[in-house]
Amino acid sequence: TAPVVWHKSIAEWQKADLRGLCRDVRNRGTRGFRARARLEDAGYPGLFAVVEALRELDYTQLDDCLVGYDLNVVLSGLTNGLSAGYAPVVGRRIVPANAEWNTKCVKAWMSVISRWPDAASFEQANAERRSKRKG
Repeated sequence: TAPVVWHKSIAEWQKADLRGLCRDVRNRGTRGFRARARLEDAGYPGLFAVVEALRELDYTQLDDCLVGYDLNVVLSGLTNGLSAGYAPVVGRRIVPANAEWNTKCVKAWMSVISRWPDAASFEQANAERRSKRKG
């Protein structure tokens, strides 16, 4: 897949911080749990970091699949419930078709974030989803 192109409004220091949070998620544990919450709170810039981290995973490896699931949960939180249909690992066994599918989920997320050319359009779309979810 093509590299993630970050929005020009996101500063280098912010990219570095968000990438560090994604590394923490990958390392799991308490620090990873806290990093997931911080990534969800990051809003629009967080999308780029999480999708970039997903792009770097090897979906034929168990640990990467588990991290991929966690990062997809973060993206669902960031987007108020959108999902790419990530196939979680069941029974610590990787199904080759699921590994291939999860790789396609990364491409789907890249397509989704391209819908929002800036933070304002992302926030507007999130507000609309929140409104629909409340009924």
